[in-house]
Amino acid sequence: MNTVETSGRAQPGSPEGGDVSLVRLLNPDYVVLKLESTNKIDVLRELSSLLVAGQPREVQEAVVAALIQREEVGSTGIGDGVAIPHARTPAVKEICMAAGVSQEGLDFLSLDNRPVHLFFLILTPAASVGPHLKILAQLTRVLRSAEIREALRSASTAQQFCQILRSAASDSSEQKS
Repeated sequence: MNTVETSGRAQPGSPEGGDVSLVRLLNPDYVVLKLESTNKIDVLRELSSLLVAGQPREVQEAVVAALIQREEVGSTGIGDGVAIPHARTPAVKEICMAAGVSQEGLDFLSLDNRPVHLFFLILTPAASVGPHLKILAQLTRVLRSAEIREALRSASTAQQFCQILRSAASDSSEQKS
């Protein structure tokens, strides 16, 4: 199992240049079913802190700053109640992901101007260029389904959330073949 650098917490990932899949990145330890955050910056901070919890405060703040900088380029709120904030950072050795649910929904300046309920935050090593694109494509393909989005919002445990996404991703990859 691969790890986030110095965090002391295991995170499935993929070595640089290796096979990256949504299923391999999912980990119930990095899923928050009831986000405490009430705004965009706090969501970025809450979810990224799961992935870089063992890092010094300066590193954690640099990760949040990288996510904010990416959001300034254009919102990662893709519509239909979904946001996929992502950034490259030296704080991680391998691609990693955290997910969160806001039942109330948050203003994330989404493309459709609707509140976001499902967040999938992806951190990629600074030197990495392409692996996150594969994960973004897999997520957007799976999350096109209103049924899957609703099931994720209704998940009662982090394990159930991951199972729903794993199953949907497996079905999606089989249909793509």
